[in-house]
Amino acid sequence: MPDLPDSSDLITFGMRDENAPHSWNNAPLNSLLKNGKELFVLGGNGNQWSRDGNAMTKVGISFLGDDYKKFNVFGAYYRNGTNKTPYVAMRSMFLIDNILVPQIATKDKFGNLHRLPFEEAWRNMRKKVFLTHCHGGRIMREATKQINNIHSRLDEIMLSIGYSEKEAEVIHRQMVVFHQNNPCADIGTGPTRSIEFYRITQADEQNRPVVYNTDSFGYYLATEQMAEHDIYYAALSENERAFIIPKISPYKKSEHNGAYWQVPREEKYESAQIEEDMFLAFFKEITSTDYMIENMSQIEENVMKKNPHLQQTFKEMQDDGDDFMENYRGYRQNVQEEFNEAKEKLLQGKFSSADGAEISQEALFMHDVNGHNLLDLAVQQKNAPMVELIWKNMLEVMPAFEHGKDLKKIYENCSSDMLETKEKHRFYTMQALENNDEKMFSALVQNSDVLVGLDYAQAGTETALCAAEKFCSFDWHDENMSLPAMELVYGSSLKALMKRCGENDIPKEKSESFVNRLMQKHRLYIKREKNFVTSILQDLSSGRGS
Repeated sequence: MPDLPDSSDLITFGMRDENAPHSWNNAPLNSLLKNGKELFVLGGNGNQWSRDGNAMTKVGISFLGDDYKKFNVFGAYYRNGTNKTPYVAMRSMFLIDNILVPQIATKDKFGNLHRLPFEEAWRNMRKKVFLTHCHGGRIMREATKQINNIHSRLDEIMLSIGYSEKEAEVIHRQMVVFHQNNPCADIGTGPTRSIEFYRITQADEQNRPVVYNTDSFGYYLATEQMAEHDIYYAALSENERAFIIPKISPYKKSEHNGAYWQVPREEKYESAQIEEDMFLAFFKEITSTDYMIENMSQIEENVMKKNPHLQQTFKEMQDDGDDFMENYRGYRQNVQEEFNEAKEKLLQGKFSSADGAEISQEALFMHDVNGHNLLDLAVQQKNAPMVELIWKNMLEVMPAFEHGKDLKKIYENCSSDMLETKEKHRFYTMQALENNDEKMFSALVQNSDVLVGLDYAQAGTETALCAAEKFCSFDWHDENMSLPAMELVYGSSLKALMKRCGENDIPKEKSESFVNRLMQKHRLYIKREKNFVTSILQDLSSGRGS
């Protein structure tokens, strides 16, 4: 992976200023921490310029209404807009270090953190409110979520500088996040200590039920049959609630970007208008008060007391949301039981081809409390036949990972669990190659794309020959394959493999046939590349002649 950019490329905050060029000023880090109330608006990864941060900041200001003057409103943008996992984690750490930690600690001249008085810390955190869209939601969840009951990064910092477990829990609960179309796959599957509200429309393209994603609340939601007028208020966990509607308006096919704030109210469906009223009531309750948040019920009761006209509607939304969540949890429980049964068979070495044919996609890609799916467990057992069987079943339901194809296009037809499994599989293949585990390597290499990009220089005799045999067994020559993709296939990986198979420690009688066959494949690429270049030169020559 190339070197990651510095923090100014990862995430930049700024503020609207009518007197500044383009009505915007980037904000130095020390200006992010005011004594008053602050709203931080984190938009999608497409926000790569200050104008994008400015536009999302105006969305936050519009939600604040008349209270806007009481707030310092900061917007974020990302000069390097990638949404890959390392960048999400680094932006999250930037936010923790520069916005959250200063609410709970001071730093001495040596850079050591010292806790603030508990009363001061929770009041500081209560003054910070976060509004996100898409990628911004990923950043916030990375900063605050718990995974398998392991503390979040923020909690770990608080505990390390002397806050008690109870104090850390209270302080963290004062942090409130409002998410608009958050695409995180793990919504509703694990606890958060912060208070989280989600706005979800079924028409969000991120929730399309193309392929099952075992951790995705969005997938299940997308398969729910909602009528045009339906609206749910769903309790995802103790501290998480979701406003759910089928569609915002008839004018947008995909409602991932902008529909909540760009579509005029009069053009929204009735359910979307009700959702907007309810969301703004909760948003105002959080932003206009400063009491210690004890639980979600406290917020809900206060909102209803101040908005009696919404009480009956809210009760109906809660009832429908409870029914939805009961069905959702029952569904997940069935998948969990199927996974547990398959896991037990695997650990006993009894998982069969029949089991592989019958298992659902949900259970096949589900993981246990340690984050391990069936492929992980089979590799840990060092059971090559089982690995071969499970990976074969996984490949049958995964989309093709074509060389040179845009990963975004792949993601449109692939769940994040599948992409994560794909990455793990590549790691296991490289591990088998380095350990000269020919049986495991052979079990893992059932798809041609995994052979590209591996380091064969240090491969042992058996795995090098196995790799050569696998390379020769696949039909790589595809007239529709782009030259950059062909370069990946016939370039450095194949040449490195030919070189390794031709070295002195590999018997010539075993390797010679493979090397010759590999060379024939490489020549096909060279011929096509030569024809392509010749064609370009002819076109250029013809152009000059005319």
